[in-house]
Amino acid sequence: MESNATVWLGAVATILAAFIGGILLLASTVIAKEQKISEFRQAWINTFRSDMSNYLTLIFDLIYLSNRIANIKKTEPENIKKLNKAIEEQELLITKNYYLLNKISLSLNPSKDSEFISKLKKSKLANDDKKKNDAVKLIKELTIDSHNIIKNEWERTKKGELLYNFFISSGKVLVWASLTAFIFLIINANFPHYCPLVG
Repeated sequence: MESNATVWLGAVATILAAFIGGILLLASTVIAKEQKISEFRQAWINTFRSDMSNYLTLIFDLIYLSNRIANIKKTEPENIKKLNKAIEEQELLITKNYYLLNKISLSLNPSKDSEFISKLKKSKLANDDKKKNDAVKLIKELTIDSHNIIKNEWERTKKGELLYNFFISSGKVLVWASLTAFIFLIINANFPHYCPLVG
């Protein structure tokens, strides 16, 4: 009877060890992958923050330049050289503005972030001296929206991916179940009359 119990326990222990080994291998692979995703997400947050900072500064620069051009036209209409230089600066900033607009838009989800992308495209308001108040209001809205996007991504980074969380939770349950089974097997091996596994 005891030899049958020993063989049975040995078989169970071997299967359990193989099962746990497979789970641990799979879990370590998933965790490594999820850590890489978190690193990519953190890099995306840093790039997005930098691009948005440059973009918002650029809109301020365009507002200032638009005001300067309007002022030159009003107070120094004969100073063509000064006006042309300011217009050239404005054209360079507009080109840079389109570059950053496209870079930021391409880094976002076109469906989830469609409202934010629409706001980004309104930056042309900065070129119109009559709409500078709207442009300043737009900067404030974009700043708040950017904070929210960064916050949401940071929360996702902290929490980890769904599969990662599943394996972490499953791992905790598995560790406790394994410890319980191990203790039970030790007790059964030493005191078979208290908790017999076989009749």
